[in-house]
Order: sequence, then structure tokens, then C-alpha cells
Amino acid sequence: MKRTLVILLIAGLLASCGGGKSEGQSTTTTPTTEAQVQKVDLSQVPEEWPNLNEELAVKGEKLFAQRGCNACHMVSDQKLVGPGLKGLNTRATYRWSMAIILNPDSMLKNDERAKQLLKEYGVPMPYQGTTFEEAEAILHYIMKVSQSTL
Repeated sequence: MKRTLVILLIAGLLASCGGGKSEGQSTTTTPTTEAQVQKVDLSQVPEEWPNLNEELAVKGEKLFAQRGCNACHMVSDQKLVGPGLKGLNTRATYRWSMAIILNPDSMLKNDERAKQLLKEYGVPMPYQGTTFEEAEAILHYIMKVSQSTL
């Protein structure tokens, strides 16, 4: 019985990932295939985290909710469905963080750290169709939260 409840809870959380809609977006989603997922070239993205951009952080806070990141991640160090994100900028490089947001399917197949996180949490990071600019904003929000005390 407990196992069934846990499975249903996880399924519900996964269904809510990306559940927030932006103006002009439909509430229905079409399942994406690997061919439909845009692979973003991150070779020019630095490993080092940039200086905090407050304006991007404000946008990122809104996007974090709109994209449904909060269905799986806490901005504290507390685990939810996925790892807590506070201090991400001390645990992962900026390029890796951009890659897991923009190319999660590829990362889960090719990156050892992403594979380990999947093994640890049992739930894959879903592709959200996040743009490069949106991912940057989300990471600035996470960086801002990491610098504050929660």
C-alpha cells in the first residue's frame, strides 16, 4: 500500500513538472522525442560561475515557478524529488548546470554525474524546453538563494 502511494505521489509530481504556463502557451503538452529536443551547444559556456546578476535572478525566480522546477527541487539544501539546489554553484560548474537544464536527456545518457543523480533519486530530470536565456536566469536565481541564509 505504501509503495503504491509513493509511486502515485512521484507520478503526480512528474506530471506537474513544467506545469506552469506562460501567457500564450497551451496547457496541453506534446510528448517530446529525442529528435524534437534541441541540443544546445554549450562549448562556449564557461565552467566558472559568473557574477550574480540581480535582474536575471528576479526573472529566474519567476521562471523557477513557471517551469515547474519547484515540483522537484527546493531552493534550500532540502531534498524533494530531486536534490536541493542551495549551494549548487559550489557543487557543480556553471557549464554542467546549464547542460542539465538544457540537455537533460543527453546528460542522463552521457554524463557520469547525471547518471549517479538518476540512480540516487530514481527520477530523471525532464526536458522542459527551457531557452538558454531562461536557464541563465534560473541559475542566477539559484546563485542568489545560495548566497542568502535560508
